[in-house]
Amino acid sequence: MANRKQDVLFVALARKVGLRKAYKILLFVISWGAVYESGDGPVGSIEDYARWWNMNERSAYREQQVFRQAFPNDANPNRLWEQLRAQNPNRDTFHAAVKQFTAATDAITRRKRLKLEETAAMIGTLCVAL
Repeated sequence: MANRKQDVLFVALARKVGLRKAYKILLFVISWGAVYESGDGPVGSIEDYARWWNMNERSAYREQQVFRQAFPNDANPNRLWEQLRAQNPNRDTFHAAVKQFTAATDAITRRKRLKLEETAAMIGTLCVAL
């Protein structure tokens, strides 16, 4: 069986769902990852995600709906987040950046996602097979 070429995550997403949705998906994944890291493990549900971010559940479901357009077999980003964490060559720096981001959100209203774009860019440059 031939090895499947892996693309940069953002490029693969953009091909699959378009640029705007690819960006939204990256933001959702990194937001999900912040909840994952804060709880030291997989996020239980979209309701837990919404509660942690202090956001309306309907908004969380809309974010999840866009995510599912790219990943129809995944209910949430837990699997993808674990894959991104494992494949990241700068694992320690990545983990520290997510922890720093999470700590910053604890100091403010969690709805304001500080430094989210920078962290999303980090995961968007990782290679994955979709």
